[in-house]
Amino acid sequence: MNTLLSFKHHKKSFALIILLVVAFFSSFPWSFYGMNWRDSALYFHLGNRLLHNDFPYRDYVFQVGFIPIIFDAFFQNILGQSYYASLFAAFIVKTTNLLVYYFIFRQFSSQVISVALCSGFALMNSSLVHWSTSYVYLFLSISALFIILGLNKLEKGSSTLSFLYIATSGFSLALVIAARQSNGTLCILVTLGVILIYSLRNPKKYLRTLTTPFITGLLLGLGALVLFLALNQALIPAFQQLFLDASEKKRVGGFAALIDVFLGGIKFDSSIKEVVKVVIIPILLSAIVFRLIQYPTKANSKYNVNLIGILLLPSLLLIGMSISLIGHLINTHNLPTIITSTALLFTYDLPSTFFSFALLGSCIFPKFSQKLLGVPEPIFPLLIALTLGSTWAMQMSWPGRAYLDSVMLMPLTIITILMSSKVPTYWKKSFCLLFLGITVIIFTVSQIGGFSNKGLYGDVRYSLDSPMTKFIQVPKDKAVAFSMLRQNIKPGESCFIYGSAPVLYTLLQCKNPTLVDTTYSDFYTLNDIKKAIASLRENPPEWIISTVGARPIDDTFDGSPDFYGGFNQAAPKELHGFIKEFIKDYQLVSTVRDLFPNGKDLKSKDLDDILDLRLYRYTK
Repeated sequence: MNTLLSFKHHKKSFALIILLVVAFFSSFPWSFYGMNWRDSALYFHLGNRLLHNDFPYRDYVFQVGFIPIIFDAFFQNILGQSYYASLFAAFIVKTTNLLVYYFIFRQFSSQVISVALCSGFALMNSSLVHWSTSYVYLFLSISALFIILGLNKLEKGSSTLSFLYIATSGFSLALVIAARQSNGTLCILVTLGVILIYSLRNPKKYLRTLTTPFITGLLLGLGALVLFLALNQALIPAFQQLFLDASEKKRVGGFAALIDVFLGGIKFDSSIKEVVKVVIIPILLSAIVFRLIQYPTKANSKYNVNLIGILLLPSLLLIGMSISLIGHLINTHNLPTIITSTALLFTYDLPSTFFSFALLGSCIFPKFSQKLLGVPEPIFPLLIALTLGSTWAMQMSWPGRAYLDSVMLMPLTIITILMSSKVPTYWKKSFCLLFLGITVIIFTVSQIGGFSNKGLYGDVRYSLDSPMTKFIQVPKDKAVAFSMLRQNIKPGESCFIYGSAPVLYTLLQCKNPTLVDTTYSDFYTLNDIKKAIASLRENPPEWIISTVGARPIDDTFDGSPDFYGGFNQAAPKELHGFIKEFIKDYQLVSTVRDLFPNGKDLKSKDLDDILDLRLYRYTK
């Protein structure tokens, strides 16, 4: 007996070790290639500011949650003020998320299948990026795990453990607000809606055992966030910047954003072809899948039509992944429309449409998903609510189809297969191994073919002249540009970055006289910019760095409604007009493009467009 228990224990430990090894080697050394000054390094900069007692919302303008900043500061405090501390934070979040998914998969499948699936997800996300959405996925997966555990315990009659698990699920969901407020808000609303529907349908069963613990945990989580912000004197500015200013920054109201989501991101002036591609085809394919699942299969039938219907959605998802890979092999930057459209159809439009109808059916008809797919209720509709809430929120944040996030749709599709009592174990194993095989091929090709970070940035053989970027390799133009900035700007001097490269404030150790760290048009309001302009006038910085992320200084406003991008127009227009006049008191010191007369010959694909960076010195 002891030998058997020991074997099971070692087997479980071995499975987790395999997962950790895959997570590590899928992340390093690929993540040491390149350093995006605009996005990837943002939380390193903000975490460093927190180490120096600058808190978001209170000491600078910010647009999303604070939890990634706290984690980054925590690891910088332990490992030192270096960019690899930020990468390590990203690795911890990635690995934790994989472990949570492992335990979710284990509720419905074997260790082998669970490890295979998690290994596939690790390979799909090989480059480490410490970003707010990573925490969204982590907290949502934790919430999903504990809702599954809680409802399973409830079915077994363990009411105390069930209460604790479901309360933990609600608490974790509340934390999504502190990662990305739009995802948290919509996930809470959709999930609460599903819970209340089930409680109204069967109050005796769900009101005390599901609704009460979930709302208790949710309120505790929200209360903890409010208390933390209040203790840091940031509650009121946080509420202003995260919620009240959101519609101005994004240039879209809540209702208009919801319409955008439910229309698949198409515009009102879209062509019939676009409507058919984005709306009609996903609805028709979803109807076909539902019809196949419901089709009466005869006992002596050669084909199980119901099984074909259930497996059709995940099969198309794998085809979409494969098409995307083939597209990258054909042309990395300019993929043919047919390839991108088909890949998006199978990996985003179809799954989101199918699960939207499945959620609607589960809320209207009792036992809908249980009868149709053989999945447990209310676990299945709650998992859909958590997934679609986040998916819709991401699309709402960028009007149109500029940002379609399928990260949560993929694991939901796989969990659906694993939960289904109508899918034989053989097919579950076959699908999971096929998924792993495809991800291995994608990972291998991306590393050999140059689609990883190293390939993304081009020729990365150079280092930045900073102790904070140890181990990081960058393209030659970025290394030379940073060296030029270091030679001119001394630590402690004042500077203002017009554009988006906030990490330079940290790497150069120069002080920003304003509360605006990045001039992406959706990061600030007109009022924020007016305050920033007043600060610049009162304390002109010694240096101005002009880079990508804002309208070039020399450009002239042409009256176009989207001249300053797809978001906020009034604030960047105000800043642009001011900078055009303000820069007259400055002398151009250097343009990176001038340092590379044959710039076109550079083997660089750096996302920061370093050749356009300019440095100005105050002369008045």
